[in-house]
Amino acid sequence: MTTMSWAGRTPTVAIVGSGFAGLGMAVQLKQAGVESFTILEKGAEVGGVWRDNTYPGCGGDVPSHLYSYSFEKYRSTSQRYPAQREILGYLQRVAEKYGLRRHLGLNCEVASTRYEARVAATYHEWSVRGRESQWCTAVRAKNSAARRARTGRRAGRLPPVRRRRAGR
Repeated sequence: MTTMSWAGRTPTVAIVGSGFAGLGMAVQLKQAGVESFTILEKGAEVGGVWRDNTYPGCGGDVPSHLYSYSFEKYRSTSQRYPAQREILGYLQRVAEKYGLRRHLGLNCEVASTRYEARVAATYHEWSVRGRESQWCTAVRAKNSAARRARTGRRAGRLPPVRRRRAGR
């Protein structure tokens, strides 16, 4: 079994998948100054479902200018609702533009994750395993630190969601 461990180093983030969510998280980490992350992708290229689904007529059901990242706006030049190839091309361009390819582990299907231990008050350790090997022991910060950085609030519960009553 091959083991790569980042224990004792800068906390590392393992991102599972290189679709919209995975690439979006990777860009946000880079913009926050975090470079110690890996994107584990089971396929041979980025794109998630937009790489895997190629059936006739496959495409978005949301206008292209809405189906994009806030930090990288996109508008299809050929049609209002982009085809699968256009969406996949957009994701590939994002991976290139933001330097995410060097963080990619392609053909790395995650078979399991396991919580290992609480390393410190704000860090937890997880093992990420593939089908035949253990890739890494990832150490990640608690959500409260990220929430405080994003919202200025201390750790604790998020404020309740206020719902509108019918008829108001």
